[in-house]
Amino acid sequence: MHIYFLNILASASGNLAILIPSMILTVFTYKHFFLSFTFFILDTESFLIKPCSFTYERGCPSLAKGDGLKIRCRRATRVRIPSPAPVFIGDSEIVLYIKTITQNSGAFKEKIFIFELSFLNNRGEKMPTFLFMPEVEAVFEELRFGEGVLIEYNSLTHPDLLLYMLIQWAKKREYKVIVDDNLDTFYTFKTTLDLLGLDTRILEDILVIKTGGRKRVGTVIGQIPVNDVRVESTKYISLFSSTIEKGNVINPVLGLDRAFYVHSSKEEIMTLLGNAIAFKGDKRRIAFYFVNIDVLNKIHPAILSWLEELATTVIRVQGHLEKMKVIIIKSINGPLTGKEIVVPLKA
Repeated sequence: MHIYFLNILASASGNLAILIPSMILTVFTYKHFFLSFTFFILDTESFLIKPCSFTYERGCPSLAKGDGLKIRCRRATRVRIPSPAPVFIGDSEIVLYIKTITQNSGAFKEKIFIFELSFLNNRGEKMPTFLFMPEVEAVFEELRFGEGVLIEYNSLTHPDLLLYMLIQWAKKREYKVIVDDNLDTFYTFKTTLDLLGLDTRILEDILVIKTGGRKRVGTVIGQIPVNDVRVESTKYISLFSSTIEKGNVINPVLGLDRAFYVHSSKEEIMTLLGNAIAFKGDKRRIAFYFVNIDVLNKIHPAILSWLEELATTVIRVQGHLEKMKVIIIKSINGPLTGKEIVVPLKA
């Protein structure tokens, strides 16, 4: 499960309670107060929204209660509160800062309580962490079946996070997902997601067509050995065509840059580009070509330009882990072109 959105219901016995969007709650109080918080969480298996409550009384942090929560409280007289405070949409934990300011004989006394809330399932276990970015999902919603989407990244960014959000969105929409995995790229993406603490069980039932490599992730429905590129292409087109069936398929293509590295002659490059052309406009699928542009530019300077020309949408991933940026630099949907989305993530 993950946090979907947050609603604050506060009763402060006549005192003034101010909620800052960064999740720092400041209460100016002269007497007793009582606060009640209601979180709404989204179950990523059933996609049902469920409420989760938390209550707190002034001076009694040990009596804080939560339905479906594990609560850890720390009191601090001096603390540097991050700006913005670390609330990560899509996480199974939330850090809430409550600052109380009390006036006593003309002097103001400040106390800060730090609540670390972990969301629990029905068995009392900490819920797994997922990612949920409505702004990114809104871009996916604007794409049309038949498109080829080029996702460009460099060696220092995290395209694996965008893949994770893509698969999560596709599952929510009940689309079939077929991953083209070139030379174990899917395994390297999954390993990074595991290390980031994300729940990768959503990858277990993904259909996978592997070309080369030994590491199996998901449900492998076909494995094509690295061979003559024309033989590979013929086998791939036959296998994919028999799997796509009636359509509504989301098709991430991983490690295309590795395939170009193995097949780097001019003839082989044009054959690989031909695979993308073969399915362009096929309204049964949306293809997402994840490519490392650092690698592509070292193989042949024209490959990236050709891919950008073939693609109907081009998305560029930039930035570091804590502040990843997704930029749409080309789209057949005019309003999307030039759109930038900042994805603040927990390291």
